[in-house]
Amino acid sequence: MYKAVLHPGGTYIFSGFMLSCSWKIFSYVKILITCLGTRKSEAKSKALNTCVAQLVIFFIFEVVGIFTILSYRLKNVSADLQKIMGMLIFLVSPLLNPIVYGLNASEIRITLLKTLNQTFSYNLQIASFDIPTPVNYPVFTMGLLLYLFSVFCNLTIILLIITQQTLHKPMFYILFSLPLNDLIGISAMLPRVLADIVTQTHSVYYPTCVFQAFLCHMYGGGVLFVLAAMSIDRYFAICKPLQYPSIMTPLTLCVIISAAWGLDLAMILALFALQSRVKRCKAYILNIYCDNPSLLRLSCGEDLTVNNIYGLAMTAVMQIISVGIQLFSYINILVICIINRQSDTKSKAVNTCVAQLVTFFLFEFTTTFVILSYRFQNIPPNAQKLCGMMIYLLLPIINPIIYGMKTRDIRTAFFMVLVVSILAQNRSISYPTCYLQSLLIHLTTIVDMFCNNPSLVRLICDDTRINNYYGLFITAIFQDVTLIVVIFTYIQILLTCVMNKSSDARRKAIQTCGTHLVVLLFLEFNTCFSSSILASISSFSEKGFVTLNQTFSYNLQIASFDIPTPVNYPVFTMGLLLYLFSVFCNLTIMLLIITQKTLHKPMFYILFSLPLNDLIGISAMLPRVLADIVTQTHSVYYPTCVFQAFLCHMYGGGVLFVLAAMSIDRYFAICKPLQYPSIMTPFTLCVIISAAWGLDLAMILTLFALQSRVKRCKAYILNINCDNPSLLRLSCGEDLTVNNIYGLAMTAVMQIISVGIQLFSYINILVICIINRQSDTKSKAVNTCVAQLVTFFLFEFTTTFVILSYRFQNIPPNAQKLCGMMIYLLLPIINPIIYGMKTRDIRTAFFMVVRKKIIAFT
Repeated sequence: MYKAVLHPGGTYIFSGFMLSCSWKIFSYVKILITCLGTRKSEAKSKALNTCVAQLVIFFIFEVVGIFTILSYRLKNVSADLQKIMGMLIFLVSPLLNPIVYGLNASEIRITLLKTLNQTFSYNLQIASFDIPTPVNYPVFTMGLLLYLFSVFCNLTIILLIITQQTLHKPMFYILFSLPLNDLIGISAMLPRVLADIVTQTHSVYYPTCVFQAFLCHMYGGGVLFVLAAMSIDRYFAICKPLQYPSIMTPLTLCVIISAAWGLDLAMILALFALQSRVKRCKAYILNIYCDNPSLLRLSCGEDLTVNNIYGLAMTAVMQIISVGIQLFSYINILVICIINRQSDTKSKAVNTCVAQLVTFFLFEFTTTFVILSYRFQNIPPNAQKLCGMMIYLLLPIINPIIYGMKTRDIRTAFFMVLVVSILAQNRSISYPTCYLQSLLIHLTTIVDMFCNNPSLVRLICDDTRINNYYGLFITAIFQDVTLIVVIFTYIQILLTCVMNKSSDARRKAIQTCGTHLVVLLFLEFNTCFSSSILASISSFSEKGFVTLNQTFSYNLQIASFDIPTPVNYPVFTMGLLLYLFSVFCNLTIMLLIITQKTLHKPMFYILFSLPLNDLIGISAMLPRVLADIVTQTHSVYYPTCVFQAFLCHMYGGGVLFVLAAMSIDRYFAICKPLQYPSIMTPFTLCVIISAAWGLDLAMILTLFALQSRVKRCKAYILNINCDNPSLLRLSCGEDLTVNNIYGLAMTAVMQIISVGIQLFSYINILVICIINRQSDTKSKAVNTCVAQLVTFFLFEFTTTFVILSYRFQNIPPNAQKLCGMMIYLLLPIINPIIYGMKTRDIRTAFFMVVRKKIIAFT
C-alpha cells in the first residue's frame, strides 16, 4: 500500500486556485445580480464590455490547465504530445489575451485603429545632400567603404574579445560594449543616407524614422555610459590593484554593464514615450537623419515644454553622470601615478587610459562642433549635414584603430590570430598558367605617333574609367616609390658629406651622384613636358600638326589688389622688406644648422626642412604679387602659373609633414631618452625626412598629373595667386569629379596623418611630463615642443580663417585677397622668430656667430 503524500507546492497551488476562484465567483455573481436588478442599459453594456473578456481568458486558462494535467495522467498519450501540452499553458494566454482584449474593449480597439492610421500610413520627406548626379556613385562608394571598414574593425574587436582567452578579463568584458555601441551608431545612420544618395527618393517611412532616431539616441547615451563604466574599471585596477579581483567579480561586472545599458535604455524610452503623445501635422524632416528634435518639429504647434525640458534634463544628467564618474576616476588615477614611483603603474595607466580619454574628448569635441555648426548661418547646407553625420561616423571608424593600436592586449591577440591563420594555410601553389592575349587593330587611327596603353584605350567604345583610374594609380605608385627611394638615398649621402670632413668622400659623392640626379631630373621634366604637349593635342589624325601656342604661349589674366596708383610703391616697398626679412631669417637658421657643430643633432636636421619649406612658400607667392603691383600687367604665363601652384601646394603639405616629423623626434627624445641615440640614427633620420618630402611630392605630383589632362577654355585666374582650384576653373565645363575627389581625399589624408602623429606624440609627452617629476624633462619638453605647437596651431588657424573668409560675402575683395596670402606669409615670417627666440641651441649658436664676427671685425 502506498501512502499519499501531499507536496507543499501542491498545497500552495491548490490554495491559490481556490482563493482566485472564490474571489471571481463572488465578484461576478454580485455583478450579475446588479445587472438583473437594474433597468439601465448602460450598466449592462458596461458589464458585458469589461467582464466578458476576463471570463473568456479565465475559462481558456482553466481548460488548458486541466487538459495539460490530464495529459500527464493518461499513459497512452505520447511523450511529444505531453511536452506540447505542457507548453500550451505558457502559449495560449499570451497569444489570445491581446486579441481578446483588442477585439472586445472598444476603447483599445478605437485607439489602436487611430494609431495605426496615424503611424503606418505616414511617409515623411527627409532632407538630403545636394550632390550632382555624376558624383552620386563615387560618394556612395566612398561611404560604403567607410561603413564596411568600420563594421569589419568593430566586429574584429568583438570577435577577439569573445574568442581569445587572454582577453577574458573585466576590462575587455566592459570594452565589448564600445564596438557594439559603435556598430549601432553607424548602422543606424549611414546605410539609410547612402541608400537615399543612390535612389534619390528623399522619403522615409515613419516607423523607420522613429526606429532610426531611437538607435541614434541610444548610441549617444551609450558612448557616455560605456566610457564611464570603463573608467570605473580602470579606477579599481590602478588605484586598488590588490582588491581588484575581489571587487570586479562577475556579479559586479553584470551590475556595471547592466547599469550602463539600462540607464541608457530607460532614459531614451522615456524620451520617446513623451514624443509618442505628440500629434503630427507636418511631413518634412529637416535633418539628414531622424532624431527626437526632428520628430518634434512635425507637431501641430502644441505645447512641447515637457519634451524640451526632459530632453535637456536627460542630456544634462547623462553628461553629469559620465563626466563626474570619469573625472573622479582619472583624477584618482593621476594622483596615484604621481604618488607612486613604480613604472609598472604608470605604464599600465598610460596603456589603458589614454585610449578611453581620446575617445571621450573626440566625442565631446565632435558633439560641440556639430551643435555650433547649426548656430552659424553662413555654413553651406551640405557642410552642416556632413557635420551632423560626424557624431555617428567619427568614433565608429576611429575607435577600433585607437584601441587596436593603443591597447597592447588587443594588439597582441590580433597578431597572434593573424600569425596562426597564416601558418595554418596550405603553402602549396599550383604551376602558374599564363594566357597571351593578342589584339590586332586594323583600319583605325592611333592618336599618338606610337602605340601605348592610352592610345589603345581611346579606341574602345565602352566605359574606360576603371582603366584610367588604374593607370593613374600605378603611375602614382611608380612615382612614389622612385621618389622616396631617391630622396632617402641622396639625403643620407648629403648628411654623410656634411658630417664627414674628408674631401675624398665629398668628391666621390659629386662625381658619382651628379649624373644620376641629372638623368632623374631630365626624365621627370621630359615626362611632364610630353604630357603637356599631348594634353594640348585633341585630334592629331583629323587636324594634322597642332601648334603648342595653346600651352606655352598662353597668357592668363589674374586677379590683383585694387590699389590706388600713388600707394603702389609704398605697398611694394613694404612687401619687399617683409620678403627680404623672411628670406634673411630663414637662410640664417639654415646656415646655422649647416655650419654650427652644436646643431648637428637629429632635431635640427629635421628642423632644417622647416625654413626650407618656408622659403618655398613665400618665394612661390610674394615676388609675383609684388611684381604685379608695380607693373600693373595683371597677367601670368601659363607654365609660370602651374609652377607657382605646384610650389604653393608643396608648401602647404610640407608644413604638415615636417611638423609631424618633428613631433616624432620629440616623442623619442622625451618619452624614450635612453634609447634616443640608438633610435634616431642617420638611417632613421633619412627615413623620416624622405617620408615627409616624398609623401608631399608624390601627392602633389599626382594632383597636378590629374590637372594636366583638363582642357582649358577660360583665361582668368580668380585668386591673387595660382593654385589647383583656380586652374581647374579654366576648364571647358568637363567632368572634374576625379580631380575634386582626389583633392579632398589628399587634403584629408594629409591632415589625418599629420594631426594623428602629432596628437599621439604630444599626448604621450604630456603624460610623461605629468608622471615624471624631474624638472629637466619638463623644461626640455617646453623648450622644444612649444615652438612646434605654436607653428601648427598658427597654420591650422590661418588656413581655417582663410577658408571661412571666402564663405562670407560681406568681406571686401582686397581683404579676402590679403587673407588668401596669409597662409604663405605668416609662418615664413614668424617661424624664424619663434625658433630663434624659443630654441635655446639656435639662439646660443646665433649669438656665438655674431660675437665671433664682431671680435673678428674689431
